[in-house]
Amino acid sequence: MIKLIKKFFEDYFESIESDRYKAMIYKKNGINQERFYTYEEIGILAGVSKQRIHQIESKIFSKMSLLINDSTIKNKNFKCDEQLVCKTKEFLNDLKDKKIISYFELINKFRISASDKNYFDMYLKILEIKRITLDKENIDIILSSEIDKTVLKEEITRTLKIVKKNILPISKDNIIIQSAKRRRKKSKEYILLSIEVVPFKKLVIDNVEYLDYPDLDLSVGDSAYKLLWIKQKKMGIQDIKKSINKDRGKVGDKIVTTQYLSNQLVAHPELASLGNKEWGLKNFGIAKISIKDLMKNIFYVEDKPLTSTYILEEIKRRRGEINEKSVISYLSQEDFYQLDDGTYIISDWKRKFASRIKPKRVKTNYNEYVLKHFKESGEEILTFSELWSRSEKTYSGTKYNFKNFLKQRKYLQYHKDENTKVEYFTLAEDRSDLKELHGNKTKTIEEYSKFILRQNNGEKELSKLIKLIQQNYHISRQLVYQFFNKPNRFFLKENRNGILVIKLLESDFNIKISEHDILRFLDEVVTEEGKFDFKQGFLTLDPKRKFDKKSFEKIMMNICAMANHGKNIKGRILIGIADKTSDTRRIEELDNINANEINGFGIVGIEREAKILKMSLEDYLKFINEKISDSGLPDKLKLYLKSHMQYVKVYDKTLLILEAESINGISLYNNLKTQKLELYIRKGPQKYKVNQFNDDNSHSTEFLEVQLRCLGDY
Repeated sequence: MIKLIKKFFEDYFESIESDRYKAMIYKKNGINQERFYTYEEIGILAGVSKQRIHQIESKIFSKMSLLINDSTIKNKNFKCDEQLVCKTKEFLNDLKDKKIISYFELINKFRISASDKNYFDMYLKILEIKRITLDKENIDIILSSEIDKTVLKEEITRTLKIVKKNILPISKDNIIIQSAKRRRKKSKEYILLSIEVVPFKKLVIDNVEYLDYPDLDLSVGDSAYKLLWIKQKKMGIQDIKKSINKDRGKVGDKIVTTQYLSNQLVAHPELASLGNKEWGLKNFGIAKISIKDLMKNIFYVEDKPLTSTYILEEIKRRRGEINEKSVISYLSQEDFYQLDDGTYIISDWKRKFASRIKPKRVKTNYNEYVLKHFKESGEEILTFSELWSRSEKTYSGTKYNFKNFLKQRKYLQYHKDENTKVEYFTLAEDRSDLKELHGNKTKTIEEYSKFILRQNNGEKELSKLIKLIQQNYHISRQLVYQFFNKPNRFFLKENRNGILVIKLLESDFNIKISEHDILRFLDEVVTEEGKFDFKQGFLTLDPKRKFDKKSFEKIMMNICAMANHGKNIKGRILIGIADKTSDTRRIEELDNINANEINGFGIVGIEREAKILKMSLEDYLKFINEKISDSGLPDKLKLYLKSHMQYVKVYDKTLLILEAESINGISLYNNLKTQKLELYIRKGPQKYKVNQFNDDNSHSTEFLEVQLRCLGDY
């Protein structure tokens, strides 16, 4: 075939066109040249415009097309080789039947060498063959004239997006369903063609065909998850490591160690340890219980007091590699008790071994302890020596550490007499750290860490996070480290630069709602109800496009109303979705965007508002956070709202999801105009203001009902 094509080109230029035109065409198409020349470069060499070069090529290609398709050129006694005409017809008919053909398949079929490839490419141009090339995805195909190139390219992009979102192989049926749900025009033909184009690896599991995209850039934990899913059986950690390192070695990635792999397996929400250093999947009937529960199980099995050494060995046998400090830490908690001989029991056996239980060390709240010293002394000034003499018997640290502890308190001011060198402390007006530290410190660390991580896409450098916690809450560095070392909260990993970062577990990450979830929801929803609402954004829809204070306050009132649904009932407001067609059209006109529509809802996103305000998307979201902080929401709801924000990409547009939930009772909105606390609830798509009091100033029945719901007693 290629010999016939080359002969045709040479004969054509020898018989019909000049050597000058031949040189132009060959330069443009890289034939017998060191490189491909542009129209502009050829125009410079020939002394004409680039447009003229393009016209010459188009005219010559039109003549060649006629000849290859067995036609003739007026006043020219030249005919294409019948064999090439025949093979061209066969090729075009084959393409019409198949609709798409892999370019690599053609190269192999016609045995075209690398040196002759440019001849073949020019042959395809002459036939006006459509071609789609995606180098990164190793996709190079030619299309029949019946196929819409633009539509197919969009479908290929959509298919790749769906597949790359899935860690695991995906069935053909699921690709079709997910792809069809992403737009109004559902062409199964183009979806099937796109599936055929993408270089999938086919797998058959339980008689179901799955398609796997092998070149996904997966984390070590996800790679293990995918491997175990494909194998459909448990595997030893060394076998998992061997398989992962084999794949990583092929692409030049860093080889993983056993310890690093173990950490990733422990942290992965879909994997479970089976003991004997073997791992499997949770969703195949394998229960992943916590270390603490596993410890309790060991006590129940043995039915006797146990030493810490025995407990450690037994957990290692069942789970493999574990953090020994975590086990020791659990033994000191209220679920376990130490006996006079050093062995341990579970709390259920407390009565049986009451006479032998060693008293647990009571943790002292030193903030309250210090304040107590001031109160008992009746003095506003206490020297450091006085404070230390009162505390040294109970304080676990050194004298030096105790001094630093006092210096870090906001409610204390440090002084030093330059003459006598006496160090002393006085009470300060700022008592904010006492409020922050009141209650459970570990809870404070956990909630604040989740808040920070959610604002940073679920990941932050450990050292920076610890510094933030210390700055804002004055909790000791040691306590913070102890907290992060405990399992099932967060997990540590090294980033590409070798820096230790802390990540949220998948179950705690802000992006719990996927693009697919939102599209499915919009497709099925009939109207707004009490648990959700839609807002196009925070700016007015007039030409001024300013921040809408009134609308924002209404949104905050609705958040408050949703929080009063009841305990464990979530309400959500989706920002970036217009629920009226008229609003969608108005936004398209004002903001110069193309909105995607589904079931009457317009996906308009929030990037457009950031652009209008001349902010980056990150700064825009900070701006909204500040507005929330200044709103009339109760403080507990403000913190919940900001820490549970979700940002989801839908049709390449960012949606902001505001989530509300009852937090330890009723939520009252502080009306900034009236300075009154107001109670709002949702009935269907509307919010209602509830009358809180009867005429005798007692709480109304409706108020009490809402209160009971929010406390979980209704």
